[in-house]
Amino acid sequence: MKRFIHFALITSLLLPLKSLIAQANLWSDNFESYTGTGSIPTDFGGGMRVYSTHGTSNSKALCIQFSPFKSADSTITPAFGPIVQGTNFTFDYRFVAYIAGTAFNGYTINTDKVEVFAAAEGSTNFGLPIFTINSSNHVSALDFASRSVDLSAFAGQNIQLKLKGVRGNSSDFWLDVDNFAVTTGANSIQQSSIPEFSVFPNPASDGIVNLQLSEPMHGAKLELLNMLGTVVLKKTLQSTKIDLEVEHLPRGVYYIKLDNGKKQALRKLVLR
Repeated sequence: MKRFIHFALITSLLLPLKSLIAQANLWSDNFESYTGTGSIPTDFGGGMRVYSTHGTSNSKALCIQFSPFKSADSTITPAFGPIVQGTNFTFDYRFVAYIAGTAFNGYTINTDKVEVFAAAEGSTNFGLPIFTINSSNHVSALDFASRSVDLSAFAGQNIQLKLKGVRGNSSDFWLDVDNFAVTTGANSIQQSSIPEFSVFPNPASDGIVNLQLSEPMHGAKLELLNMLGTVVLKKTLQSTKIDLEVEHLPRGVYYIKLDNGKKQALRKLVLR
């Protein structure tokens, strides 16, 4: 009997430990703890505000009301980290039209967009967006859609995220975002719609850089960007191994971006 009790106790302790090992939550916020009447979340920057009934399941969420008087706004998260390989930022979003304070229908964007940026803790230079939602990967719907952003390029750093909404059309509408979460571990990797990939050699001094994917991504796009955000090389993926010819490029820091329409992954590449 004692053995059975001891085994049951050990098992009950190991189950949450196993879950913790599988996936660690570095930081999250569902905005339910803030006043839903236009408050800015504690320790956040930017001008996006929390409103009731704008979130998933009619909960609270961060919002922007776009109009001729508001063409862009953003929110900057508190710092978190350190980042490791397999860390992902996930969030729910929707573009939506409201009538009399009630969400009426999903909004089809044209030149509007949502951009996600990352910067080292304490830095005000967020540089280029690491993920963008635009007309090419947005589906208009009243329901929220979930997006995931790979943060592996910032491994070893404590970072802050900036999420920015930009109005391009002339119509009035809202951007609602909810359920921010930064997770790392096996589960976050397995749930990713983009497989893990390695880059070698990195740093590179030869003319060829090799990418190896854990599984095929037929039709996905690969772009190599310099520090100014200029695309210097493009490819369409057809196999799990890709060779990039970089002999003609100036030495410096670049970013390799994979995009399958729903998720983007970023890796830093150093050419010496």
